[in-house]
Amino acid sequence: MNTLFNYYFVQVSILMALFYLLYWSLLRRETFFKWNRAYLLVTPLLAFGIPLLPIPQVFTQAVQQTTIYDTYVQVVAPPVDAQIAQTQVVEKSDFPFSWMAFLWGAYFTGMSFFIFRFLRSLFFILKLIKQFGIKRINGQKVVETHLEDLPIFSFGNLIFWNAYTSIDQDKKAQVMQHEITHVRQHHTLDVIYFELLGIVLWFNPICIFYKRSIKNVHEYLADNALISKGVDKKEYCDLLVSQLLDANQA
Repeated sequence: MNTLFNYYFVQVSILMALFYLLYWSLLRRETFFKWNRAYLLVTPLLAFGIPLLPIPQVFTQAVQQTTIYDTYVQVVAPPVDAQIAQTQVVEKSDFPFSWMAFLWGAYFTGMSFFIFRFLRSLFFILKLIKQFGIKRINGQKVVETHLEDLPIFSFGNLIFWNAYTSIDQDKKAQVMQHEITHVRQHHTLDVIYFELLGIVLWFNPICIFYKRSIKNVHEYLADNALISKGVDKKEYCDLLVSQLLDANQA
């Protein structure tokens, strides 16, 4: 298990950083939002999978040659005092054990914190459903909340609509269609996926950038779907600005 910290997690983190750097440099400003979404979803899996691939034979032979050389050196090396050798073994075995125990303790402590935070968010959503109930509006399941500071959002196949939102019917329909796109394209699954990734690799700041990027891609996809249906782009941009200002004031 020590190799997880010594090698595997380090390799995964480096690969994720390289994949994200490629996204940030080449793909971030592209309008192929579906491909960007796929890239952000697949590259973490590649980062976890690539280190598990079998090492090419040329590297295996090099390792074997090194092992043979080390064995030869140990055989021909002059004998040392048994007590000194025993002391060296004890010193070498005690330190790594305590160090790895500390690392594993810190890792599981951090993981427990992020698991708690994730579950707390899920329980909050369940609380909203229980408190306000689910109704259907034009075939869409909606939870109409009555909390002033709560933004409009979607989770799973539900849209959480703030009853205190003061916009006209046309803009309300646009916002609703925006959230319906999130529902139909299953964006919640992406969010949960990256939340779980952030739990496993909570120490890796690249996970934060992945989360932000996938949420931005979700918004681009929802906006693009709405504009493609004939919504006036200028009016819709004004609506987004007003929604952003309302969220900041809240």
